[in-house]
Amino acid sequence: MAILEDVNILIKSQIENWQLAHDNYNGLKNIKTKLLKLSGGSSVKIQFNPERIRSSAAKVDKKSIEERPCFLCAQNRPAIQEGIKFEEFSILVNPFPIFPRHLTIVHDKHRNQEIKPFFESMLKLSKELSDIQLAIEGKKAKASWEEVPPAQMPLNRRIQHIIYGSWNSSEGPTKTMKQAYNILIEKLPPLLNKAENIDQRIETLRKQMDKIQAPWTPGRVPKFGK
Repeated sequence: MAILEDVNILIKSQIENWQLAHDNYNGLKNIKTKLLKLSGGSSVKIQFNPERIRSSAAKVDKKSIEERPCFLCAQNRPAIQEGIKFEEFSILVNPFPIFPRHLTIVHDKHRNQEIKPFFESMLKLSKELSDIQLAIEGKKAKASWEEVPPAQMPLNRRIQHIIYGSWNSSEGPTKTMKQAYNILIEKLPPLLNKAENIDQRIETLRKQMDKIQAPWTPGRVPKFGK
């Protein structure tokens, strides 16, 4: 849950404070898209995004790559580009987006761009960004809660059932309230532990950034010297 909140803060902060990101994310309002129907019933959406030309048209021949500093390596990134640490990766906002929440996940070490060795880490990150939120909040409702397809009751609705039921009655807890409480005792602590572990990893990163006097990032309290 903490890493998801930090990612949301990171995106908002970078778009507000980094002029390049600000301009290009605003530029998404002007892109043009077209839906192409394919044989067999499939479809593909194509996008015309002029601001991507500087990224997509970069030379990728061996000589050009060897002569050009890697723009993903920490020492070559703009000072204003902030990130969030996750294991041996950093989560960055892509300044040349193709959609409103465009993140780039980069390895701490300069190495070939390949996904196979890191599937496990990428899947873990994806789950950490979504599983806690899904377990606590449940699936997004449509017009009403009843329209959500059959799924487990989210924990926050069980909490609400206990709280509101207590407010509206002078009697003791009902059977369903007791059942909800027992489920919370079983399901909630592991999620809170997981969230706390993520938060501790982020706090360790913040201390490391303070130690090296890195530029301010959301969530860190600035310290002023005399």
